[in-house]
Order: sequence, then structure tokens, then C-alpha cells
Amino acid sequence: MALLTSILRRWCERYQVELKAEESSRKAKELIEWYEFGVKDPIELEELIDGEHWLISKI
Repeated sequence: MALLTSILRRWCERYQVELKAEESSRKAKELIEWYEFGVKDPIELEELIDGEHWLISKI
């Protein structure tokens, strides 16, 4: 959980989004989905929530 929280916090800082904002909640859900899907690499998780890859829901 600490890994996902740190990634989310960095994303929020980078895009100046409040941690409790709706957009942050969507990104948290996305992170959890990718993690449960099997993505464990922090760099890859950051790239995924930055939109550098396809979202599962769009495939």
C-alpha cells in the first residue's frame, strides 16, 4: 500500500491535484486495478497513470 500511496502522492504533486480530489480518487482506483492486474514495477505504474499506456478499459 505504501508503494501505491507514494506513486499517487507524486502524481498529485506533479499535476497539482489535491490528494482528496475526485481526480486523485480516480487515479488511485486506476493504480489499484493495475496492481491487482499484476503490474508491480513502480516506474511502470507511474507511466500507466500518466496515460503513457492504454487503459485496460479502452482495450
